[in-house]
Amino acid sequence: MARPPITSRPVRGALFGYGSIGPVHMVCVRGSDDGATAPVPDAAIVAVAEPDPARAARVPAGIAVYPDYATLLREATVDVAHICLPHNLHAPAVIAAAECGLSIICEKPMALTAAEARRMRDAVRTNGVGFSLISQNRLNREKAWLKECVAAGDMGALRRIDWRVDWFRSAAYYAETGGWRGCDAQARGGALSNQAYHTLDLAMWLADAPAREVTATTSINAELHPGIDVPDTLEGELIFENGIRSRFFVTVCGNPKDVITIEVVGAQNGALTRVLVDGNAVVQQNVVAETPSFDAGGPALGKACYGSSHQENIARSYEAFMSGARAPVDAETGIRVLAVIDAILASDGRPVRVDAF
Repeated sequence: MARPPITSRPVRGALFGYGSIGPVHMVCVRGSDDGATAPVPDAAIVAVAEPDPARAARVPAGIAVYPDYATLLREATVDVAHICLPHNLHAPAVIAAAECGLSIICEKPMALTAAEARRMRDAVRTNGVGFSLISQNRLNREKAWLKECVAAGDMGALRRIDWRVDWFRSAAYYAETGGWRGCDAQARGGALSNQAYHTLDLAMWLADAPAREVTATTSINAELHPGIDVPDTLEGELIFENGIRSRFFVTVCGNPKDVITIEVVGAQNGALTRVLVDGNAVVQQNVVAETPSFDAGGPALGKACYGSSHQENIARSYEAFMSGARAPVDAETGIRVLAVIDAILASDGRPVRVDAF
């Protein structure tokens, strides 16, 4: 049975983790000191769980700091938990927060596997709490425009959604913060889960159909990234139930400028339609008379290539918890993306059914 909407004001949020993404959530809710980012109305961060003393010392004054989220759940009075932890800790943290009656905002990926994410969803349902997943790229203005073009039929019948994530990350990147990003038990999927998750999510969102089958290969460049056991390069093709095909290439052995492209191709009246988005800009298209240009809509609050909608994703989540409305991105979406990731990792060059996961 669903709990009623949160009526106390301000709604009290807590961050589980204050590493790289926790401070982004802090600014998203509290606003920035320079005024460039306004606070989320009727919301406040009142507590942080962070075991590392150096990170804990960066928490703004006046906010209670706890050594771990179990202690925070016992001692703090909060309404919403922000899960900003390494990927392998998402499931236990979400389940613990749900069992304490908190609504939850969870960073991507939802879990390590689709099976693990289903257990999280079940805990959320059993305890009747709200759940919202961070997939902020859907809210970026250029991606919203592209989705509108597809949904309105302006591109005709879609044929392909091809995407590329071409980044470079050094061995030091994998070694920092205890090396969790290079460890399969903590960051399964490697470059796919860490760098390319949002782009895979966008391709699935645009296709608007269940993923059916994937054929993919993965590899590790041991010279560039010694000691890791997660893939640093992946490539392959995803096929959706409606026939759309999606070729992809993901690497962190390449471009230091963090290139992300997504190309959508359709067919209408015997001609091909095409839109190419590079980062946050529509750079080529033949769908409308004039190629649209979009301002960022605010600071990136994170990696610029992901756009400026992190705060909007979080603000809409709080609005949903306060009104009882549907969250912007739900648990089922997170499960579906992880089922595709599971299939990609299982493929080894062979076709794999996505529904097997």
